[in-house]
Amino acid sequence: MVSHEEDHRGDAGRGDPARHRLLVHLVRRPRHPGERAHAGLLRFENAFPLADLWLGLACLFALVTLRRRQPAAQFWLVCAGAAGLYLFGMDFLYDVQHGIFTSGAGGAIEAGIVAVTLVFSVTVLRFAWTRRDALIAGYQT
Repeated sequence: MVSHEEDHRGDAGRGDPARHRLLVHLVRRPRHPGERAHAGLLRFENAFPLADLWLGLACLFALVTLRRRQPAAQFWLVCAGAAGLYLFGMDFLYDVQHGIFTSGAGGAIEAGIVAVTLVFSVTVLRFAWTRRDALIAGYQT
């Protein structure tokens, strides 16, 4: 009788270990050269959901505290701007090092996302800095 483990492995799990490694290599091998870069980009992007969540929460808290004219708005604006700059830096360097920006339409879209992140972050930090006294005092900005 075949055990539960053997049943799930099929023929690739039996016999010569070298044959098994070859089959695993062939099955997992990218079908075309761009697929490997795409898989690497997905691994990179999937590594940062917590950082993206932090940026989103900081933006949300900044918006809520701004609308309520609370002094904490200054803090949350700085958090949002700094988190955005950090994410911009990571994305930009990765994309330059791996030639993402020159990879066709997907690269152009990524360049746009990176540019928007930079402009947004600098704008938020500039807003927070030039209005810091009013924000901390809770006055209308």
